[in-house]
Amino acid sequence: MTYKSNESDMHDIHRHLTNKNLAIFPGDVGVFERIINLFSDTIFNIKMGRIAKRPSKVVVSEQIVELPLVLMHLRERDKTVFDFGGFESLLPLHLSALGYKVSVLDQRPYPFSHPNLRVFCGDLFSDGVLPGDKFDIVVSISTLEHLGLGGYGDIVVEDADKRGVKILWGLLKEGGRFMATV
Repeated sequence: MTYKSNESDMHDIHRHLTNKNLAIFPGDVGVFERIINLFSDTIFNIKMGRIAKRPSKVVVSEQIVELPLVLMHLRERDKTVFDFGGFESLLPLHLSALGYKVSVLDQRPYPFSHPNLRVFCGDLFSDGVLPGDKFDIVVSISTLEHLGLGGYGDIVVEDADKRGVKILWGLLKEGGRFMATV
């Protein structure tokens, strides 16, 4: 598995690292970077020591239920998966690592690659953005409710949730299943 990165991705990288089971470590670094990293780690440890002394609350995202729900309902015959809106999710990567052939579509480019993973970047309502094949499963985790609102640079569309479901339903093979959470 590899990660594609450029300077403009730093905010998106942070989003993936904030509450995910993933860490990205830099390769060979020079003396200057090691000094900066040491300083940064020291500041982080001081900050965490202060935070640990204050009352705090744990916030658990809905993905703690959604992702296992998808994994629990996969059938042995399911081999191909289309993940709509997977940018902030590690589900496409998990499924790819488990041997599923996964295609993911999001407005933002999915930052990870795997031999079993194809990435499509664009708006669901744009021509030519969808793959031409059909899938055993279409998954949409906490995405449909954002369709057509323009919040992610997507096209503003009336009744986008209904229209989006119709498009996604059309990506299924006969006997395929559509799993969605909102």
